[in-house]
Amino acid sequence: MAGAPALGAAGAAGRARRHGAGWSVGEGYAGWVFIRCFRPDESIRRLGPGRQVIAAAGQRARERGCHGICVDTFSIQAPAFCRTQGHGEFGRRPYPPEGERIWPRKMLRHGG
Repeated sequence: MAGAPALGAAGAAGRARRHGAGWSVGEGYAGWVFIRCFRPDESIRRLGPGRQVIAAAGQRARERGCHGICVDTFSIQAPAFCRTQGHGEFGRRPYPPEGERIWPRKMLRHGG
C-alpha cells in the first residue's frame, strides 16, 4: 500500500482535524496508520475519546489493508494509555531538554 488517503476519524494528513471535543492529526502510508497528535479537551478526557480514536483508526486501517498503527507520543503524555490499548513499544529516543519521544505500535489482524 503506497499511500493511503486521510483517515477521517484518525485525522487528516498534515493538518489538524476537529472531532467531538478534541482534535487529531494522522495519516496513512506504507501499510501503516500513524497517529501524530491527539488532544481531547480536558472536560472529556476520562470519557473514552482516546479509545474511540484508536478504535476508529484501527477499523479504517483494516478496511484499507494496513498492517499496523503507530502512535507518536512523549513520555509525559500517553505511553501508559497506549499499552492499555494493546500497543507495544516500537521505538524510543531522548527528547531534550528532558523526557523521551516514544512510538507505540499495534499490529492489526485481518479477517476472522
